[in-house]
Amino acid sequence: MNHDETVEKLVNLGLLVRGKSADSKLFALSVIDDAKDEAAVKNAEKILHEAVETAAGADVELTPLTRYDTDVVSGIGNVIREQKITDVAFVLQADKGFSPSFTYNLHNGYLRNDHVNVLIYHATQPVATIKQYFVLIPPRAEAEPGFFHALLRVWNIGRNSGARMVFYAADDTRRILERILQKASLEGEIRTLQHWSQAEAIAAEVKEDQAFVALMARQGSPSFDRGMRRLPDFLNLRLRDRNYLLIFPFTDDEGTIERRSVSNHRDFRR
Repeated sequence: MNHDETVEKLVNLGLLVRGKSADSKLFALSVIDDAKDEAAVKNAEKILHEAVETAAGADVELTPLTRYDTDVVSGIGNVIREQKITDVAFVLQADKGFSPSFTYNLHNGYLRNDHVNVLIYHATQPVATIKQYFVLIPPRAEAEPGFFHALLRVWNIGRNSGARMVFYAADDTRRILERILQKASLEGEIRTLQHWSQAEAIAAEVKEDQAFVALMARQGSPSFDRGMRRLPDFLNLRLRDRNYLLIFPFTDDEGTIERRSVSNHRDFRR
């Protein structure tokens, strides 16, 4: 956390995707490159305090963390290992979207940590006003080690918000979603996705009070498509005034108890 404008959005995202169990902990991290920079230290303290207060307003405990590191990517990676983090989320500044520097750090830093889900969030309106989510799931996504864990995050969005979920998925993934919908309390429907090339057309249909969610993939993983590299530029161009969330599932299945417990469609509950 480095900017005042993203604090509430980031905390609200955490509240939206978290589960109800006591193991679902929230952390807020600020990385400072110089401990002697008093202005940076005070700004971090202010932002982290605001994050704690925002979560407390929802009766949720949030743990603030400060890291001193000359490299932000390295600092975040060290905290992920120390705290056994399962998901790391970033909020894009509304007026910048995917900036060149963030995109570089994403592909050359954050996504190289294959033990965590990486969430990229852009919000221009409060989550409470979103009535429907369009969720795009690429073909072969179910072959990703982190698929069910990432899908659970999407499921939590539906359960915690009460919004309608519209899934776009290929046939094999569709059958999994149908089994989950039969047992989970979620208002939703499933539409067929033939190829990732449909992504931009689907995203372009997102209107006010709707949001776009896409399960992405790291390069070299089973569901990766080269077209995914173009999506950030498209979102910058066409969805600057909309809410969207990109989720990159982890690719290393060695992990926490939570990961092992979310490994197939039977792990989704009402």
